[in-house]
Amino acid sequence: MIIVRPRQSLLDDAQRFYGVSIVAYCESMIEYLRHYNCAMLKLHFEPNLQYQLDAIAAVTRLFEGAPYVRPEDRLFFGVYANDLRIEPAAVSENRNRIAKEAGILNPKPVDEWDFSVEMETGTGKTYVYLRTIFELNKTYGLSKFIILVPSIAVKEGVLKTLEIAADHFKSIYSVNHRAFAYNSKKPAMIRSYAQSGDLQIMVMNVQAFNTDDRIINQERDSNGGKKLIELIRQMRPVIIMDEPQEGMDSANMVKRLEELNPILKLRYSATHKVVKNLIHQLTPFDAYNKRLVKQVEVLSVHEENKESSTNIVVHGVDFESGKQPHARIGVMVRLTGGGFKMKKIKAVKRETLPFSMEEFDLFEYDERGVKFYFIGKDEYFHRDALYGTAKGDYEDNAKRFSFFSKAILAGLMDQGFYPDIIHLNDWQTALLPLYKKIYFDDDGPLKESKILFTIHNLAYQGLFDPNVIDEIDI
Repeated sequence: MIIVRPRQSLLDDAQRFYGVSIVAYCESMIEYLRHYNCAMLKLHFEPNLQYQLDAIAAVTRLFEGAPYVRPEDRLFFGVYANDLRIEPAAVSENRNRIAKEAGILNPKPVDEWDFSVEMETGTGKTYVYLRTIFELNKTYGLSKFIILVPSIAVKEGVLKTLEIAADHFKSIYSVNHRAFAYNSKKPAMIRSYAQSGDLQIMVMNVQAFNTDDRIINQERDSNGGKKLIELIRQMRPVIIMDEPQEGMDSANMVKRLEELNPILKLRYSATHKVVKNLIHQLTPFDAYNKRLVKQVEVLSVHEENKESSTNIVVHGVDFESGKQPHARIGVMVRLTGGGFKMKKIKAVKRETLPFSMEEFDLFEYDERGVKFYFIGKDEYFHRDALYGTAKGDYEDNAKRFSFFSKAILAGLMDQGFYPDIIHLNDWQTALLPLYKKIYFDDDGPLKESKILFTIHNLAYQGLFDPNVIDEIDI
């Protein structure tokens, strides 16, 4: 089995190598179908996936013992605010019990109401936190939510999910809700947000309030000479932090978040950098064993809260005539039943790409007779962040993932593995079919391999300057 995702995780930003984006193409196809009265597909959301229900329950159970607060009982000076009527000690007790039942060895407890949920990429994180919003509203009467996202692209993806899942949530909860994007040019939307007793969900990106000169932080005549953030403070919103490691834990953003006066914060990510009150954990290993994902994503040989963080052994280096030398490495991994076992990994010396470009590391891992291969190149993938920093994307993202697409093909050839189907995910591997056609389809064993391409989220299409074509062998 070949791993066709970068070892640092799926990417959050898009790139474009063609004249039209995937989203624009799909939108044009929808208009075509409508024009010719073709039947439209309607997405179906499965409401009873146990691993998702477990993640939702981990949050709602935090406040067991708190009563449902009716809208009229949380109306203060014309503003409907969130209200959780439960003692902090009771929440701490619930948190400890939930973490223990989940088998979390070190939940990183803190006194503040700031809770972490870890979910592997591709297991429905967005759906989970959206449905958690509805559960918190149903159970405790919480009605003011802010979903904080790291970029405009992610914001559009969340809004689209809210739109297409509206009927699904309506069928389960039978409540009125309003979801909208924060717009600094429309302060009336914030006033409506504050004055409504119905469920309100506002989606905003961190750039909307991360400096003093943002409109939300300024006194404006259109808001009665007050700051919009002061109105938000009165509501005590629940803040959902989508991928908080993407710039939400800087000293500046910690301060900005506190100015929103949240009643609680909920963190959702597969790769938390800052962990507080971890109450649910669905790791890549868990997701693979539960057959929730079709690939394995390895961020590092060091994983916190796992025994493997201190058990890595180099057994030796083998040399064979006419072949590249390789190192035999042992890594302690967690088994399905919860125990640990030393697994052997073969680290192969760098292989040269067939494109006369660069070299890379090819790592082999054997799990119960099934071989996995991982591509490594520290220059491209061993970085502090996955896709970029708070200042923007990495400038060489096009080169990083064109390289990754080529390295997959080179790895297949090097190992003599010629699959019937190569399953690719998102724009990060979208160039592989083109490289295959250019370099391998005229002759050779990969010529007959078929391509299956999956789009994880249409919000990420691939946007780059056309000049990058000169750097990526097209």
